[in-house]
Order: sequence, then structure tokens, then C-alpha cells
Amino acid sequence: MYYGKQPQFEQYLTDSFTSDAVTYAAGYPLSYNPGLAQAIDVSVGGAVQRPNLDFTISGQTLSFSPTLPDGLAIFVKYLGVSGSSVSIPDASVTPVKIVETVLSKSVAGGSDVTLTANEAANSVYEFTGILTANINVIVPDTIRGFVVKNLTTEPFTLTVKTSAGTGVVCSKTFPSLAMCDGTNVFAVSSQGAGTVTWLVKTTAYTAIAGDALMCDTSGGAFTITLPVAPVANDSVKIFDYSGTFNVNNLTIAGNGKTIVEAATYTCNLVNESRTLVYLNDTAQWRVM
Repeated sequence: MYYGKQPQFEQYLTDSFTSDAVTYAAGYPLSYNPGLAQAIDVSVGGAVQRPNLDFTISGQTLSFSPTLPDGLAIFVKYLGVSGSSVSIPDASVTPVKIVETVLSKSVAGGSDVTLTANEAANSVYEFTGILTANINVIVPDTIRGFVVKNLTTEPFTLTVKTSAGTGVVCSKTFPSLAMCDGTNVFAVSSQGAGTVTWLVKTTAYTAIAGDALMCDTSGGAFTITLPVAPVANDSVKIFDYSGTFNVNNLTIAGNGKTIVEAATYTCNLVNESRTLVYLNDTAQWRVM
């Protein structure tokens, strides 16, 4: 009898054997890998056995010490089984699998602020608070791009930089698109800092540095080829003009340079917007 909700009972995974020194001379083959001897309950003829004393496991093989007499009932109950891990190959995670996240952080006061690795892993930084002096926000010296929203008050500057490199002063009026090349932080663009002339493209086109391209793939997929001889900080902007990148993909070709370690990059999201920045001859094109 019970009161309240009827209890639910889980079924354990089990194995059973009859001891036989000849048949199981190499040990008793378990159906699962428990990982540790303590992760299984073992009884022999109804007597509970002690892990690593009366029995041991190696992978999925159960052994007893001393050897059991023949004809005894062996019962194994699994308290848990060993899991597995997967190693993700380099450059195998595509942008469609990446969730863009926002760091909202107060940097109030007049002292420099250093972002932790977890904080810096966000794609957008929103800095708030009342500044009492010009400050630096220090980011790790790893290659990546990010957006900075400077929402601080009072007439003091906020510069995003690496600990030993140079940085960029972030506007309070418009979000700043910035890139770290592994040594310094530099501005890719700041909305409102100037007029951008967008070019509409419906067929294959070879871009020049500074191009801002509205790509219309409603009539079919095509390829944008990046500049042939880029130099550090060259950039090309791409936008889904007709909202059809998911139906007719836009391919971006590196023109002899890599794009995030690959020869091409595919835009396949509705209303996708990307800025490609050439960092240097080692990192080459990066995508923001």
C-alpha cells in the first residue's frame, strides 16, 4: 500500500552466469562496460562479492579471485555503465551550429577591466556603468571577431585591447565591429561612422576590398570571389538581399586564400549577414 502518487520503479541492467572454470577460463564476458568495479553489484550463490577484492573487471571482462567452483549462480546488476566521448575535428563546426551570445557587464569606475575566457567567448559585448576615468577592457589575445556596444555614461573613453597590444576606442553612439588578430584589436567598422554604398549582385562577381554586397539568390545560387591579393584588414560585407540564402546558397570563394581554414564558405541562412576580414597571410580570411 502507498499514499499519494504511485511509485515508479526503474529496471536495472543485469547479467547472469553459471560458474565454469573451463568455459570462462578467460573471465566472464559482461554485456556492458561498467567502467569501475564499484559500478556493479555481484553475487555468487546469493553471497555479495566485494569489488576489487573478490572480483575485478577489465573492460567488459569479469574475473574472480580465487577461481570459483563450478555450478554456482552468478548475478551481476549494473549501477551504471561507462559513457563515451567524441573528439570534434578542427574546423568542423560550421557557423550554423554556433549560437551567438551576449555578455552584459558593468565596467563602472575608473579601473581597467579584464574579461575572463568565458566572458570573452561571447560574440557581443555590452558594457554599462558610470565611468570616472578612461578605461581599457582587456580581452584574450586569440583570433576572433566581436561586436562592442559601449553603453557607459560620462565623457570618458572605453578602449578594447589585448594586454600587450593596441586596441580600439569604442563609440557610444553606434556598435563597433572589432577583430583581434592574436596580438592587437582593430576596428572593422562602426555603424554610422560613414556612408556604406551597397551593391546589388545577382550573378557571380569578384569583390574588391571594402565592397558591401547585397546578394540576391532568388534566381539561383552563385559565387562571390574574394579579392585576389588581399592585405591585412581588408574586408568584404555580404548580406542576403532577398532572404533566399537558405534555398539558393551563396558560395564565397577564397581566390587562393583560405576562409576559416577552408577554400570556400557557404552562406545558407535566411537573411544571413557576414563580414569577411583578411587578418594576415597566416590566419587569412576570417568570418564575422
